[in-house]
Amino acid sequence: MAFLKNLLLSVVSIMVLLLIIASFFFYLFLKNEYKPRLLESLKFEGNAITGIEKDTFSVLTWNIGYCGLGAESDFFYEGGKDAIPEEKFYKKNVESIVNFFSNLDSVDFILLQEIDRNAKRSYYLDQLELLSKILNYYGHSFAVNYNAFFVPEPFLEPYGKVQSGIAIFSKYKPFISAKYYYGKEEEWPKSWFFPDRCFMIMRFKLPNSCRDLVLVNTHNSYFEDVFKRKEKLDKLKKFILPEYKKGNYVIVGGDWNYVPNDYNSKNNYIKVSLPKVFPDEGWNIVYDKKLPTNRCVNKPYIRGVSKTSTVDFFLISPNIESIYVKCLDLNFQNSDHQPVFIKIKVKQKKSAVEPLHE
Repeated sequence: MAFLKNLLLSVVSIMVLLLIIASFFFYLFLKNEYKPRLLESLKFEGNAITGIEKDTFSVLTWNIGYCGLGAESDFFYEGGKDAIPEEKFYKKNVESIVNFFSNLDSVDFILLQEIDRNAKRSYYLDQLELLSKILNYYGHSFAVNYNAFFVPEPFLEPYGKVQSGIAIFSKYKPFISAKYYYGKEEEWPKSWFFPDRCFMIMRFKLPNSCRDLVLVNTHNSYFEDVFKRKEKLDKLKKFILPEYKKGNYVIVGGDWNYVPNDYNSKNNYIKVSLPKVFPDEGWNIVYDKKLPTNRCVNKPYIRGVSKTSTVDFFLISPNIESIYVKCLDLNFQNSDHQPVFIKIKVKQKKSAVEPLHE
């Protein structure tokens, strides 16, 4: 009799445990299943000039690594052990990145990736709000590309809640700001815990021209297989090629997680390069060939020893001239990426093809 009682108690205990686990995963499903639309209009907030009165522009792109991947950090997804930086290192990174932007007032457009708004890994600091106060002479739009209620990895130090995204800060007010969804990075149920990659655009009217300046900020995946990567590149290509054919001027910048197709470095750890002709003949990849923009985060950074690469760069349409490009050497002290700055000039030329304003 005692045996049956103990057996029944064991069965009930197991059923209760299974019910708790099932309830937990159902709760994650309800909270984590973020479903972005294929195309979303974005709000433009802050200060900005109405109207552009020039044809030469400066643009900076930087993946700030949620202020959590400074030189002292490694990262569990890339062979390291850490998921969340020590608070003292995080605060140091935030302070340095804020100081960097405090001295940045001459750049026309700033493209940023991995800005956290509400995440355990960044101590729940709203980094967009903080940067908006520092860059108070810019307006901005923000696009969510990572929205998970709870990420259970790594087991002993779960990533927890993540709300993060990409942003464009602009001195000029666009007439369109929008987000284009790339598609899921992983299949269900892993899709609950991974980013929902996207690119975002701003569209500006140019002076003395019926053409538009189309600015694109992209953050592509490092972890996907080659086929999925190509699918996302094709989506970007299907957007930017028609823009150029309308006569518009297109600048794409960001963290591509590809290297340029002519990139050659013995220390390079990323082997996937953009197609030799992307998106078409005449388009130019613009990057600094002297300095890397990204470092491997399997270990803390040591200059000259750590593996590096160049994945942060610009793609410009054939009707744009590149004047200057420079990777700003910050020695990876506060992010696993370095900022890249370009200066470009649009080639004003009348065309028989009229752009279609959406």
